Amino acid sequence: MLELIVDDAYTNFIEALKSDEAKQQGPTRLKYFFDSLYTQPDPTNPDNDTFTLLPDKNIKTQIDDFMSHKDNKKQLEKLFKHFVRLQKRRVKSNRIAGGTVLNYYKAAKLFCSENDIEINWKRISREMPHNREYAQDRIPTD
Repeated sequence: MLELIVDDAYTNFIEALKSDEAKQQGPTRLKYFFDSLYTQPDPTNPDNDTFTLLPDKNIKTQIDDFMSHKDNKKQLEKLFKHFVRLQKRRVKSNRIAGGTVLNYYKAAKLFCSENDIEINWKRISREMPHNREYAQDRIPTD
């Protein structure tokens, strides 16, 4: 007799991570993504970085809330654009580098792909901040 295998969205994400390093950092990066969805911009200064981690919010609860929008592609796209805009403000305020945003984005994208959530990724990736591909150093003086 076959037993039913219960799959949940978080387990699908964890099992998709291959390396030990990814398994260690992946859940944290995914939590950053979900926490950013609950962060509201400052109405007095929209460029202000208002992101804070939400330790009181359980990631499973956040995932259930996110999965309730699974069939509404427009809503999901808005959530991702909100995430990218919030992270761009963090890059602008020099709290994180542009390449760091890509790590959070990759974790969220893997979560969506493992749970059959279809999103137009090109539209979202156009808004991603660019990573500086050179060092901020100079030639030493004599």
